[in-house]
Amino acid sequence: MSTDGEASPADRPTPQQVLGWIAASTASAWYPSQFSAAAGISRDSLDEPLGELRGAELIRIVDWVRGRGQGYAITPDGKAALLSGPREQPAVAPIPAPTKPEPRAVELVQFRTPIVAPALLLANVLWYMIGAILAVRAGVSLKHFLLHGDLDTFTRLGAVSAAGLLRGEWWRLATCCFVHGSIWHLMLNMVNLGMVGALAEVLWGRWRVFVIYAAAGFAGSCLTMALAPAAILVGASGAIWGLATSIAAWMLVIRRRLRRDVARELARRLTFGFALGIGVSLLPGVGWQAHLGGAIAGFATALLLYAARFTGRAEWAFAATISLLVPALCLGGLHRAMLSSPAWERLRQPRDADPTPLVLALNPAAVTPVVNDARYLLMVTPSKRTPQRLAAVRGEVAALWAKAVEASKRLEPIPGPPELTANRAKAKAFADARVSELSRLLGMLDAKTMPDVETWRSWGQSHRDADRLWHELEKK
Repeated sequence: MSTDGEASPADRPTPQQVLGWIAASTASAWYPSQFSAAAGISRDSLDEPLGELRGAELIRIVDWVRGRGQGYAITPDGKAALLSGPREQPAVAPIPAPTKPEPRAVELVQFRTPIVAPALLLANVLWYMIGAILAVRAGVSLKHFLLHGDLDTFTRLGAVSAAGLLRGEWWRLATCCFVHGSIWHLMLNMVNLGMVGALAEVLWGRWRVFVIYAAAGFAGSCLTMALAPAAILVGASGAIWGLATSIAAWMLVIRRRLRRDVARELARRLTFGFALGIGVSLLPGVGWQAHLGGAIAGFATALLLYAARFTGRAEWAFAATISLLVPALCLGGLHRAMLSSPAWERLRQPRDADPTPLVLALNPAAVTPVVNDARYLLMVTPSKRTPQRLAAVRGEVAALWAKAVEASKRLEPIPGPPELTANRAKAKAFADARVSELSRLLGMLDAKTMPDVETWRSWGQSHRDADRLWHELEKK
């Protein structure tokens, strides 16, 4: 045997020997992976004689079987060649030796049951369950967390935001890929991960699919924060898009060697995955930047890993180095955006220069779900309201009211430039409007009678005033 683990020409089985082994098999198909393990010979040594026998149409490919790989069966011409005896050996046309080793992934002969993709799926689900426990302990109702999430809980779990990056919490660019906003967000991503991830792992192998997932998720986070620093980023969709484009890359590089039925099945799964991903991208509040960044990084990393696997030593070293540099390049691009982008310039000012973060938890997207829950409860006769439901809704409103009061206190006027003073005044006006709105809502919940028309109108006007002040604050 040669020193690099490949069979030397003297040790390599001849096509005649392999043809005899296939003919002697009592099963309906002969599997080279099983045979090489039982006979103690190199699996690689069977590739060349199998290729020559197929070229001479002495054997044919049969169905691929999970756990066994690609099967082969002898053809009538192959049987005739064996019966003709040693003096009439099968005329096997010689095939020029390839300049590069053939990628065995084309035949999927080394298929192993996916482990990484299910592990990633389980990790996402478990992390979401931990978030639900933390949210309930913090006073957030389970229903609200499942349907709308909770910003404070997201931050504790590892969501990434501009404030976190400015504090040096770069690790959040990776951890945010395991945090999800609602149960529907989690379910959509996990369905896609279950379909796309398992297939990508079959094609690329376990450690490669993990590298692609990590690189794509990290790249998606970097692009989102570079282009939309005001976002609070959560979700694994960027990483999943990277897995999907890695399958497209695999089909691209070996498209001429794929059987038609295999190609159709891969295309069907890939089309469904892309359709589901595009549908998710169009939902309100979903960041397309993470999907785009993950898709590009997944495709590029997959091609680099392919080049590193099936090329010479020099090309392997170059491709492996570049693939390791993908996260570094993404991080460098984000750092450049943080230094040059006007949006980041405002965020990098002293803390009090931009008061928006102090009232971010009171924005309409965070308040409206809680207000709607209270509004529906107020439409029920007080005697028919369940104490548990009333306590849960009132607790959510009271938590928002406390945040509004705290924000109002922290936004007291301070000496400074006119622009700073004006921005703080706008933010304080918004916080005070939220305090007034939520105080009225708490009074309505505590009342023993249903609100009258005038009470509804007064509260509704305060709610609209607060939302209007928020939109004015965003336009500054």
